[in-house]
Amino acid sequence: GFSGSVTLDGANDFGGVVTVRSADVAVLNDVNSVTLGDSIVVASFTVTATDSIVFVGNVSASSASWFAADGSISGGGLLTATAVDLDASTGIFGSTSDDSLAISATTISADNSGAFDVNLSNDNALDVTLTSLTTFGGNLTFAQTGFGSVTFVGPVASGDQSSAVPVAGGDITLTSTGGLTVAALDQALSSESGTGGTLSLSGATIQRAINVGAGNITINGAGDDLLITADIFANASIELSSPGDVVVTSTITAAGASSDLTITADSD
Repeated sequence: GFSGSVTLDGANDFGGVVTVRSADVAVLNDVNSVTLGDSIVVASFTVTATDSIVFVGNVSASSASWFAADGSISGGGLLTATAVDLDASTGIFGSTSDDSLAISATTISADNSGAFDVNLSNDNALDVTLTSLTTFGGNLTFAQTGFGSVTFVGPVASGDQSSAVPVAGGDITLTSTGGLTVAALDQALSSESGTGGTLSLSGATIQRAINVGAGNITINGAGDDLLITADIFANASIELSSPGDVVVTSTITAAGASSDLTITADSD
């Protein structure tokens, strides 16, 4: 392990598990993959790898910025930091691609450049902000636990409608045991391109347009009411529900030939 401030930003090739013990600031760069054990960093922890980043222990830092250029970010431990920024190519997930990556943070960004899944669970009692959550055709899953409210202020998208060869979107699932708000943004929350996806909204505040493509979009918060102030479009069925009221001040379009629009208030 290391102690003090650690900067290894050359062409390093770590042969085994890297453990950072009580460092002030840590910068690690690996020309292949890097595996992290239990690590404590007082300030920022920056990790870059040409291939993948795997953490097999618990990692804590003031902020964590990790970039896996041609690989994935995964692990069975817990990543704890005030701010977490994750960028990968072949997915962001837990011990396996079916598991969620466990984090505890209040500002989160997670972006994947390939057609692979991003699966995060964040346990925090404080208010949480998502500044970006994207992938290029895989599934997006974000689960907020600990009863802190979560607000999505940046892009949330799977797929690509605008490219010369459109990429069909995957499923998008956002859940929270506290409040959940999709804040206003010019860019729609989207699972385009493609068709066939469904939309289900419950107990959340939706201030941004939603476009449903090939992937299903599910947004479940713990609010008493479902509040929708932005336009929603889908070529398939739309389901709106809430334990309290469903309040809509915008246009909702279920355009498919066999699409249904189902609204259920007082669902409890």
